[in-house]
Amino acid sequence: MSERPKQVMVASLIPGPEPWLKRFLDCLDILDYPKGLVHYAFVEAQHVPLLHDWTKSKPNSWIRQANPEISNRYDKLAHLRNLVVDAHYHAALEGPDYLLWIDSDVVKVPPSLIKDLKKYDAPVIAPSVYIEGTSQFYDTFAFRYPSGQRFPAWGISHKGLIEVGSVGTCYMVASRLYSQSRLRYHGDDSEHATFCKQVRKLGERVYVDFNVKIEHANLPKWGKSFH
Repeated sequence: MSERPKQVMVASLIPGPEPWLKRFLDCLDILDYPKGLVHYAFVEAQHVPLLHDWTKSKPNSWIRQANPEISNRYDKLAHLRNLVVDAHYHAALEGPDYLLWIDSDVVKVPPSLIKDLKKYDAPVIAPSVYIEGTSQFYDTFAFRYPSGQRFPAWGISHKGLIEVGSVGTCYMVASRLYSQSRLRYHGDDSEHATFCKQVRKLGERVYVDFNVKIEHANLPKWGKSFH
């Protein structure tokens, strides 16, 4: 008896009509995975016409608009991520087998991204993330070693799969952590880091595959600052 094909939900928080948004959506378009097995979930802070136009050709799409008045950045991000999780993963609804979080300022991914991460069937796994056009590692706040030490921005020499303490920007989560273990996002620290801490307390592991690389928009080139 053959195994049921695995479904993947690709989810992102969309703050607004940022100038690199089309490049981000183009990244989603090139993902090499059976279209009928891919679902999309977006939480937008305001109506973003380009996003709505893009989802017209994606029947498995879900969009919610939410911009709560929560002063702490990480509390707010945790709340928004939980909107996605609560809508698709609860006792009565298992949801797709994996949830792939990907920040909307990611501008370059390999077409094989889903397959590259899914092959491990890991609880949580991320690609390596670099700032576009540089060798500088991105999101050194969320990416941490098991000791809690943050990744350096420069000089990373890791190869292949390594176990880490936490990840961010883009990572795949096995849905059982949401539907069975009932894990959710919390603020205070990076919402990614607090989530990964819960995962590890369950005896599960968090990984980064340095053979898989994606690129984050070089925000200063767009007149923006890194956040």
